[in-house]
Amino acid sequence: MTQKFILSQFDQQLGPFDELELRSKWKQGELLPIDYVFDEGKQDWVLVAERFGWAVGQGTMHPPPLKKYVPAQPLKPLEVSGASVMKEWKKPLSHGAKVKLVDGVGEIDLSPLQPGTVELALQDSSSVLLKLQEPLQIQVKAAEPVEVVWTFAGEQTVGQDIEVKIKALDALGFVATAFNSAFTLKIQGGATPQEIGVDMALGQASFILRNTKAENWKVSLHYPGDKKLRLPETRSLTWQPGPASRLILDGPQEYVAGHPLKVQVKAVDSFGNLAKTFQGTVILEIKAG
Repeated sequence: MTQKFILSQFDQQLGPFDELELRSKWKQGELLPIDYVFDEGKQDWVLVAERFGWAVGQGTMHPPPLKKYVPAQPLKPLEVSGASVMKEWKKPLSHGAKVKLVDGVGEIDLSPLQPGTVELALQDSSSVLLKLQEPLQIQVKAAEPVEVVWTFAGEQTVGQDIEVKIKALDALGFVATAFNSAFTLKIQGGATPQEIGVDMALGQASFILRNTKAENWKVSLHYPGDKKLRLPETRSLTWQPGPASRLILDGPQEYVAGHPLKVQVKAVDSFGNLAKTFQGTVILEIKAG
């Protein structure tokens, strides 16, 4: 049975090919000295020239050994107000990357990169030894934010914390890591309107909301700065009562004889909120003076 080989070329795995097919590719110039095949005996990737004696005479390069190829993991979507998806930065390449030249030109996409300095250096990677240019340094500037998004639960039990996370995003949906500013969170619907100051650093902020009264809030984010930013829409936040912890009697302390008298028995949580989900029967003892 003819042995088949997997070919690694420009970070793409091709094949399988038998030796005759690989040799034909070599003669036609479709196989380069930096290409590898997987050697089942060594259980590793080896240069074509190391595996086959006929693959010689096209250069004297010694590229670094091929590292195990691990495909990039897909980004996990992050819900923002039930819809938006935020992206994460790619890590800059810290190892060699193959660039195929066609008609004398090759191109590689390194974007997006985090702010800072990126240095690119050429290595021998063609069938002919060429003079190489000095390394290229690129200063990556921080992108300006255009939008602010937030995430938090829309419903919580009283006495429990709600974490609110806020991020400033650029036009591509990446966190604007150089953005520092202040925002105001306004809360309507409770007994007293509230305003909470929020300081954002490196494009992100988080804080905790707490409440002990069962009620509905309307929460909005406001930006007093001079940048033009899209802010998230006002959201509803519902504080649900906790589990029943005690029973109380609710009725008048004075009464005129001869009129109807109604007294309520209420199940409440540890904060005094009506535990509406409680079901049960109690015995009321009545003593007349």
